[in-house]
Amino acid sequence: MSDTVVIIAGLAGALAAIPATAVAYAVPAEGAVRLPRRWWLGAPAPHVAVLTAAVVAGASSAVIGSAVGASVVLPAFCLVAVLGTGSAIIDLRHRRLPHALTGLLWAAAISSFSVDAIITKDGGGLVRAVVAATSAAGLFLLLALALPGQLGLGDVNLVGVLALTLGWLGSRTVVTGLVAGIVIQAVVGLAAVAVVRKARLQVAMGPALLIGWLLAVSASSPA
Repeated sequence: MSDTVVIIAGLAGALAAIPATAVAYAVPAEGAVRLPRRWWLGAPAPHVAVLTAAVVAGASSAVIGSAVGASVVLPAFCLVAVLGTGSAIIDLRHRRLPHALTGLLWAAAISSFSVDAIITKDGGGLVRAVVAATSAAGLFLLLALALPGQLGLGDVNLVGVLALTLGWLGSRTVVTGLVAGIVIQAVVGLAAVAVVRKARLQVAMGPALLIGWLLAVSASSPA
């Protein structure tokens, strides 16, 4: 059964990455997020970008399927992998993380966790997830206010929803995921500064946070 879940999750993630990549390439540097024409084919994204995103999202979803297992919360975790891939593309291209995409992740996660709480008659995971999200988002909001130009509200929103999903898996998983993301970001930032030789260099933080999230999910099991 677990192998079946992994295969289905991987295929679903790969297919869903096609329209996610289309949206990512259609998002402007400023303005609303809109569904482009021929989105089902990945347009206007280059074919190599669509293929790469499908491989990344598919592999990530397969890993998530193995870690989370067959449950009502699995689609929400896979959606983070898919929309996270799209958000990473947007962040790398325009240094922005649209609230429209993270908002979908918030809605999917809270809805699935609530359904799980009703089915299992155990709201511990939901409460832990909400507390983790509130704490992490609040901390990063303070950092964003203290370090203007280094962190944006998009980063804060993404951190909140990543902490929400990690919190459902366990408090230790939240710490592992966020710390891993920060460490990866620091390494990438230092490497970029060394290569570009520029003292102040803004590096997209979304990809590092998402990689840290995936590492934490893959190393965990539901609490």
